[in-house]
Amino acid sequence: MRKLLLFGLLFIALALGCRKAKGPSNTKSAQPDNSIDSLLNMTADVNGVRWETDSAYSYRVKSSGNDSNLINLMVIATNKNDSPTTTMKVNISNFTGVGNYAILPPANTITFYLGSIRHFATSGVFTVIKDTGGVMSGTYNFIADTIIVTNGTFTLALP
Repeated sequence: MRKLLLFGLLFIALALGCRKAKGPSNTKSAQPDNSIDSLLNMTADVNGVRWETDSAYSYRVKSSGNDSNLINLMVIATNKNDSPTTTMKVNISNFTGVGNYAILPPANTITFYLGSIRHFATSGVFTVIKDTGGVMSGTYNFIADTIIVTNGTFTLALP
């Protein structure tokens, strides 16, 4: 009985010691600069209807595959308010910063997901106007099957 009481007290002490603190999280953002998180977005007109992301993530991928000296830019943006959810995935091979990147599969691709249905872009352009190393912004447009995307703009953080 005494061991059971001791075990119970130990369990309560551990539980109280491991409580989650109230208030905002004290962990860092996924980005090096927490102040830029609220600036991130992608918008466009998709078949004439305004589209805006809930979340947008971008990555610079170095030394991928056999392209050991190349950097690829990858972007994933999602709008969960749409029904069904819509997602845009961008992959720019040999990314060098500011400039125009023609959408020419398989090197440079944009895929638009309407739920689980994929629409692969066959033409378009992804233009980087500003690249400070931490934040990148620009414009884009493309045609993917019956999906026509115009007036696209983006502001993305690059970790």
